[in-house]
Amino acid sequence: MIKDLEYEREVGKIADADFQGLDRAYRARAKQVLAELDRDARPFYAEAERLIAERVGRVKTGAAAKMAESGSESEAGSGSGAGSGSGSDSGEDQAR
Repeated sequence: MIKDLEYEREVGKIADADFQGLDRAYRARAKQVLAELDRDARPFYAEAERLIAERVGRVKTGAAAKMAESGSESEAGSGSGAGSGSGSDSGEDQAR
């Protein structure tokens, strides 16, 4: 609504004095609405923070487990083909 008001002023549909009064009123109302939304949502903040912490904890735990698994797999894979490139290349070289 504020953008529409600004546009109407730019194209000359609304006088500057009218624009200033309407703009102040619209912005004041927007601040009231945002304050009401914040007030109404405040009881849910703690639950939201708890759920986020729980989810982040799971993601970190899952990522750490995946890193541990991939680290042990890469160590096992790197030992078998040391010096000859990847495991598939060394197998092809031996077959020739």
